[in-house]
Amino acid sequence: MLARHLLLVTSLVLAGVSACSDSTSSDEEPDVAEDTVRDDVSEGTVAAEPTAAAVEVVYADDYIADIYAPTQGDSWPVVVTAHGGWSDRTATSELAQAISEHGAVVYNPNLPYGMPYLEMIEHLACVVRFARTTATDHGGNGDHVTLFGFSMGAYAGTMVALSGDDHHVPSCAADTGSGTVDALVAYEGPYNWATSDEHNNLVPELEQTNPDAWATLNPYSHIGRNENLRVRLLNGVDDDVRINDIRPEAAEEFEQALAEAGYDVELELIDEASHFIGHPGFAQWEAILDNTIDVMSG
Repeated sequence: MLARHLLLVTSLVLAGVSACSDSTSSDEEPDVAEDTVRDDVSEGTVAAEPTAAAVEVVYADDYIADIYAPTQGDSWPVVVTAHGGWSDRTATSELAQAISEHGAVVYNPNLPYGMPYLEMIEHLACVVRFARTTATDHGGNGDHVTLFGFSMGAYAGTMVALSGDDHHVPSCAADTGSGTVDALVAYEGPYNWATSDEHNNLVPELEQTNPDAWATLNPYSHIGRNENLRVRLLNGVDDDVRINDIRPEAAEEFEQALAEAGYDVELELIDEASHFIGHPGFAQWEAILDNTIDVMSG
């Protein structure tokens, strides 16, 4: 595990990244009816089920996760969500409930956020272990875990998917089980920390000033691990580029690197999709939900 003092060293280097903070709302949302109902469950997936009210649990220290679970049946697949930076689990709660209603036990945690993101990665790996060890209490099957991450949650999710067993939180409520996952769905992740022109200069600077930190926190360094991982990368293509939008090239480059290493990986570029999850009826929402449903059942 990376020594804690690196948090201070790399925080100074990466301070400029804070301008790329994540958004969970938009001033230009399309006109979608509030009562939109999905009726296009992907072929071959489990049938939709009612979901009980979220159960609030503590997974580490004072950090909380909400658990959404079908009210009937058991051995449901398990999904863990990861919100973006400068936000909390409310950013992914609507999506977590929607995924659960399609037949899954979903863990939707609050995650710590602060550069250089090591603590976020460690806590997310803890949630994965916690989900594996407690899933049966909620009708789930912890043998198969899918992780959905958005923005910095997609970056942290990628790190956990590839190298989660390296990361530990001493206060984690689960100290057994793998911290990696079986499938990853990632939307608009900064996989190389160089997702906009404003921040391209930070990557070589960190590589030069602290190469060990960069290697540890760089997803590319861990490609080749967890080789049975299924990956679905999603990224918006929006002509009206905002500062926190992720360049499609970042996802394309990461998809190519994973494919060359032999991973089961697919990339979907979504027209006119901005840097937020959206709501039912939004193109990115539907793509996130469809891909998660597709991979969560194995």
